[in-house]
Amino acid sequence: MINIINHCLTLKMKFILAIIINILFIVSNINNIFIDAKHCPDLIKTFEQFKEIFNKHYESIEAENVARINFEKSLRYVEANQDMASINHFADLSNEEFRNKYLIKYDDFVMDANMPKYVDPKNLTHCNEFLPKNFPKEFDLRKLKTLSKIYQQGGCSSCWAFAALAAVESAYLASGQNITELSIQELIDCQTENDGCNGGYIFSALDYVLKHGVLTDKSYPYEKITQKCELPKIGKRYHIKNWCLIYNGNHTEEIKQALVNYRTAIPVQIIIKNSQPFFLYNGKSILREDLGQELNVHEVNIVGWGLDNNGIEYWIMRNSWGTGWGDNGYGYIEMNKNLFGIESFPHVVTI
Repeated sequence: MINIINHCLTLKMKFILAIIINILFIVSNINNIFIDAKHCPDLIKTFEQFKEIFNKHYESIEAENVARINFEKSLRYVEANQDMASINHFADLSNEEFRNKYLIKYDDFVMDANMPKYVDPKNLTHCNEFLPKNFPKEFDLRKLKTLSKIYQQGGCSSCWAFAALAAVESAYLASGQNITELSIQELIDCQTENDGCNGGYIFSALDYVLKHGVLTDKSYPYEKITQKCELPKIGKRYHIKNWCLIYNGNHTEEIKQALVNYRTAIPVQIIIKNSQPFFLYNGKSILREDLGQELNVHEVNIVGWGLDNNGIEYWIMRNSWGTGWGDNGYGYIEMNKNLFGIESFPHVVTI
């Protein structure tokens, strides 16, 4: 009898243990769903998941309702364009909100054919010093480790400063020198020809660094707002030897020449005509068109090129919207079409 009781107790304990193991397995899988969703945005299907994963908080019920509507619109777009788009931290913004926070108004800082008249002639001449003529099929500065980390500009239209200083940081790394994160905030506050968080020109930022140098972010931290220029009295300043604007000639070839010769990120201005496909872009495909009626200015860097299995050449583009955008912060734009105007006004930095 005792043996029977002991046997029953043993079976009961095994049964309870099996239940506990199953519960733990289920809980573990639930956690994995959220962990995976953070790294695989295609798993995000509800606004509640979106809020949890991206740690979203809203100042009022009304603001949250607006965000919910925007998210649902983004989700519908993503479901219809899964090869190009994914839910990211921008998914609760309308097109208008996104443009106002992250892009620059076209009429304020667009570069055009008349732009060189604002640039010192010496910065239009030494761009002809590029040497290479034979290029590999693929070239990627990420593999050469001459790029600093991907930054997040936040709700401040400071892409012009990020693109300029990404090139400066890249030039230092390409020369074998150590470099720390440079001060975006100094350019926002102290480069008076531009308009801080409302936009600016890459060439004005590079001119400032050429004449004054720039502090590190540790000395003058990024605040994501335009402030009064208050430079600290101490702190190492980083300088460049020169910069130039590629203006004449075959820009595709000259951009390749500059990348191979200097191994430095190339700052460029792009024009975005349809913001939603761009801000929900997931980096899985090459951007091959930009159809729309919008005119938005943004500044990024070209950091290489590649060739896909269909023989399509593309530029590798570095952005400043964090690693949650595109392919860990990078995107791919078809080459030789001047898509987004990416080949129109490339800049080169030397130290």
